[in-house]
Amino acid sequence: MGQNEEQEPDTQIRSALKHVLAASEKQVPPTTDAILATIRQEQPFPNGTANSDEAQDQEAELEPGILVPSMAAHPQTRRSSRRSSVIWQNIAAIAAVIIIILASVGLFSHRFFVPSSAATGTPTSHNTHGQTTQSLHSPTPVASSSVAAPTAISSSTSVSTTMPAPFDGWNRIALVTPGRVLANLNYLADCCTTLDSTSLPAGTIFDGVSQDGQNVMYHTVNNGTTVYYTQLSASKNVVVYTFKGDGGNAIWLNSTYALITTFSSVIAVNVQAGTATTYLPSLMASHLNFFRTPYLYFTGGADRNADALYRIDINTGAVQQITFGSMGATFWLSPDGTTVYFANTVGSAGNSGIYAVNSDGSNMHLLRQYPYGTPIGYSPDNALIVMRVVNGAFQVLKLGATAQQDQIELNNAAPGATALCKTTSVGADPICAGDFALAPYGHALIAQGLYADGTYEVWSSDLTTGKQMAVPSLSGVHTPIQLIGWDKIPTP
Repeated sequence: MGQNEEQEPDTQIRSALKHVLAASEKQVPPTTDAILATIRQEQPFPNGTANSDEAQDQEAELEPGILVPSMAAHPQTRRSSRRSSVIWQNIAAIAAVIIIILASVGLFSHRFFVPSSAATGTPTSHNTHGQTTQSLHSPTPVASSSVAAPTAISSSTSVSTTMPAPFDGWNRIALVTPGRVLANLNYLADCCTTLDSTSLPAGTIFDGVSQDGQNVMYHTVNNGTTVYYTQLSASKNVVVYTFKGDGGNAIWLNSTYALITTFSSVIAVNVQAGTATTYLPSLMASHLNFFRTPYLYFTGGADRNADALYRIDINTGAVQQITFGSMGATFWLSPDGTTVYFANTVGSAGNSGIYAVNSDGSNMHLLRQYPYGTPIGYSPDNALIVMRVVNGAFQVLKLGATAQQDQIELNNAAPGATALCKTTSVGADPICAGDFALAPYGHALIAQGLYADGTYEVWSSDLTTGKQMAVPSLSGVHTPIQLIGWDKIPTP
C-alpha cells in the first residue's frame, strides 16, 4: 500500500476523534484537557524494553496530533509486531477516551439539568400598621419653593432569600401597658420587659417602629409644644425634635430619617443627630401614611377631602387623589408599591367592603365584600391578609386570586370577644385598627379583645403552629393596652 493509502485510516480516525473531543470540550472542558494531557504523556512502551532507535521511531509516530500510528506492513518482523501491539494499544486507549468523555458528558448533563428543590424565599416588605420600610439614604433638604426627593429611597429593605430563624428576629411587639408604661412583649411568653419605667402622658401618640426594628418613635403635645422621642433600647429614650405648635404624626423613611407633618409643611428629621430641615414647605397634610419614591402618600389636609388618600410627587410637587373619602380607613401599600388596599365602612362613596386601587388612583374596585373586613398585613408570599367577622368570630384570612381561593389562617383571633376595639357601640364596626398587629413575616398575631363584662384580653397566636394563648398579665383587666408595632429591640 502507498504512503497516502497508509495514512487515510489515520486521518479518518483523527478527524472523528477531533470532532468528538471538540464537541465534548464545550460541555466538560476540564475533563477533556485532563484526558488529552494524560494521552500525550503516556509512555509508548510501558514495559520499557524498546531500544533507543525504536523509541525514537515510535516517538516520531506519536508526535502531537498523530494519536494512531500507521497500520502498514513493515519489513522487519519484530518491529512490525511491536507496531501492531502499539496500534491495538492506541485503539484501546482511543476507545477508552471516547467512553470516558461520553460518560463525563452524561454525568455533567445529569448534574446540570436535574431540577433542584424549590428555594424558600422571603418577602421584600411586610409593614405593620404605622410602619413604612425604606432604604438607608438621607433626604435632601428642600429650598423654600422647590420640592426635592430623598436620594434613592425605595419602599422596602432587601431581605435575604434565606430567612434567618426565627423570622429574622421579629418576635417581639412594643406596647403600652395598662399602667402607661412602654414595654416589650415576646409573643411566645407572658408580658413584659419594660423599655421605659416612666409613665407616659395620656395623650402620647406613637408613630411606629423603624425599619431595622431597633427604634420606637412617639410624640407628646403639651402647652403648644410638640416633642418627638425615640426609644432606642431599654431605659434609653432620646428627644429628637421639638416643635412650637401642634405637630402631627411621623413616618420612618429608614433607621436614620423620619418625616413629620406640621399640618402646613413636612419636616425631615435626622433622629440620630437630632437635626431637622424643611422638606415640603407648603404641603398641608393631616396624616402621613407611607413613602415610596418619588411619592409621599398622605391623608386629607385643610384644602382637601379629610378622609381621602393623596400622593405628592416630590420631584414636581404634583398632587393626585388616590381614593374617595373613607372615614376611619387605614391604607395599606402593597409590597411592590403597585396597589393600595383599604376598608370602606362609612365612606361617602362605594359599598362597604375591602377595596383595591392602583397606586396612581386608577382601577379602583371592590375586592371583597366581607362583613367588617379590613386589611391587617401581608403573608410571606406578599398576599393580602384581612380580618373579618364570621358568626361572631374574628377570622384571619389570606386572600387568593379569587374568593374561592381565600385561605383561613386563624379561625378566631380573640375567642369570646365582642369586638377588637377599646370601645364599642351598637352598630359600630367591631374591628378597630390598633387593636391587632400582624408580624412582618405573617407568622404571628397579637389581638386585643373587648368582652361583654367590660374586660380586655390580649391573645397571642402563632400562625405557623396554630398555638394560641391569652397573655395572663394583660387579660381579665378593665384597662386596655396600646399596640405600637413589632420590633427587634434587644430585651431579655
